[in-house]
Amino acid sequence: MVVDEVRRQLDQKLLSAVGAVLRTPDVRIYQACLWAKYGGPHTYDQRLHLDSRNQSLLVPSEDPAFHQVNAFVCLNDVDDDSATRVVSRQHTSGLAYDEADLDRARRPKLYALEQSTVGPAGSLLLFEARTYHRAVDIPRPGAARFVLNTAFRTAQAEWVGYHAWPFRGKRPEWVAWLARSSPAQLQALGFPPPHHPYWTPGTLRAVGLRYPGIDLSAWEA
Repeated sequence: MVVDEVRRQLDQKLLSAVGAVLRTPDVRIYQACLWAKYGGPHTYDQRLHLDSRNQSLLVPSEDPAFHQVNAFVCLNDVDDDSATRVVSRQHTSGLAYDEADLDRARRPKLYALEQSTVGPAGSLLLFEARTYHRAVDIPRPGAARFVLNTAFRTAQAEWVGYHAWPFRGKRPEWVAWLARSSPAQLQALGFPPPHHPYWTPGTLRAVGLRYPGIDLSAWEA
């Protein structure tokens, strides 16, 4: 139980940080996966790019109501050899939306302006979908980089997505995880908020049966 409480506190800090960037507490998580990258002959080098083409049906909006943000949680120390590179939006604001992938030969000045996102284990890197970024090779043999890669959107940006959480609905580990999740986490996954028309005495009882032990007190109230 102590482990669960620590996990919830850490997750709440992540949700709070994402909410601050998106300027709303009503956020949805649409991507979550673990990345492991290793030094040596492996190739990870990318061009500077935006993620909008594989995470959205549309293009990034200037309106904060429809923003999305990537959140990388570093699970080990990240040095300059392995750090994600980013370019400040003050240098790229004039680029057209169809320039989602930048060739180094055509945009050498932007590559010269990229910054390394170094930091100790536990560091959090947040950047919006309008931020150009890229991965790099890890030249040192034996080196590694481990990252929890997550991405969030505002609740209104329904055209943004990556993983479909309902697809996992029958997996025992998914059922067990949801049963331990906080109300804030459940809403971030897409559970309707309290007082939503979906919730009735019948649906509350049935959801409680589907996820034994789930905390629905916020909805029952």
